[in-house]
Amino acid sequence: TVPYMFNRGRHIPPATGPFGSAAAVSRAMGVSEDICVNAIAIAGSHAGGHLEYTNTGGSVKRCHCAIPSTNGLRSTMMAIHGITGPRSVIEGKRGFLATFAGQYDATKITNGLGEDYRLLDTSYKMVASPYSAQGCLQAFDEVVRENGIKAEDIESIEIVSSPFTIKNVGVIFEPADILEAHFSTAFGCAVRLFRGGNGVYDYKTEDLKDPKFLDIARRVKFTPDDAMEEERVRFNSRPAAAKIV
Repeated sequence: TVPYMFNRGRHIPPATGPFGSAAAVSRAMGVSEDICVNAIAIAGSHAGGHLEYTNTGGSVKRCHCAIPSTNGLRSTMMAIHGITGPRSVIEGKRGFLATFAGQYDATKITNGLGEDYRLLDTSYKMVASPYSAQGCLQAFDEVVRENGIKAEDIESIEIVSSPFTIKNVGVIFEPADILEAHFSTAFGCAVRLFRGGNGVYDYKTEDLKDPKFLDIARRVKFTPDDAMEEERVRFNSRPAAAKIV
């Protein structure tokens, strides 16, 4: 489901989030099974979200988990007040899987249900960028630290990663705002060099038009690696390598 949705420009949290939020709110409010089922069914009408911000920015991305959370709450309240939804909202001929996912394995929805809790798999991001950029910027940081590299030493930078990663965070080189900067691995390399890290407070508005930051970003080249793509899918990881000349 996830690769297909991403390749079509869908963002997973606002697309799938309303279902989980509706289930959680229903549990928290102690509603009946029938109301819970309708809440989840209604949540399908709130599913949405796209990835265009990875190309041209927009601060709405920061709300892409808040929006589905709100929609799940709204769905539950609608169900409590008598609104109903299609009970085949997920697997139906015109349901979520068919219209959003296209390619999917429906068994994954119920595999481990009640035994495997995804909440236990959450973790903190090491840098203030999307999950896709974590490996790239950590690899770059490691090369910089181990070799004591300064910005003035650099002729070129090569970031090797999966095609999926490059498509997601290797497109923007001259970000227009802070959100675009977070989605720009190239600009993130400059932030690491001049600010010393890639934490949330290392990204500053005054740096967006700074010639020295932009010069470093333009020196970054991305190389797709099919083996890393296979590794990314198999291990749900973000493999990357960095080379600095």
